[in-house]
Amino acid sequence: MWWPEGGGGGRRASARSAILLLGLTAASCSGGGTPDSAATSAPAHAASPAPCDDTPRPNVNPPVGMGPGPAVGSGDTWLFAPVSGGWSRSVQRAPGGGYRMKLGIWTSTSRPPAVAVRRVDGRQTGSASFAPTDQGLPGPLPTELRFPSAGCWQVTARGVTGLASILVRVA
Repeated sequence: MWWPEGGGGGRRASARSAILLLGLTAASCSGGGTPDSAATSAPAHAASPAPCDDTPRPNVNPPVGMGPGPAVGSGDTWLFAPVSGGWSRSVQRAPGGGYRMKLGIWTSTSRPPAVAVRRVDGRQTGSASFAPTDQGLPGPLPTELRFPSAGCWQVTARGVTGLASILVRVA
């Protein structure tokens, strides 16, 4: 598995970064409830939100077991959010084509969450692969995301009782 900051000894920090990223996606993509009538009836000339806002929006109370640091998610599934910059900050070209990035996921269960990687326009899917730490699960789960093309991608991790979703801008 590819880890741009070094790998081995930094797995826990890398996992935290990856998990934080996933959580931020979840926060930025979740609509939650009924649409705001003001937002749905805004005039055509009104400013619209950024088409692919990858800004992390950490939750106030991540699980204590994750340790300190920003995180996005709920229940048993969390993403370690980047301390600075957006979720897209660590996206790099992959050898052989496409793009890749690492993401730290944290789970309180003994099984990894289901991770979906889909381009927002629905035309393509990406993939996720896991590189569990020596401590196994529950705990941090270093993850590599693969994107076959540029665009705006939604990454969603779904556990038994939790969900984390983020947007990643791949350029």
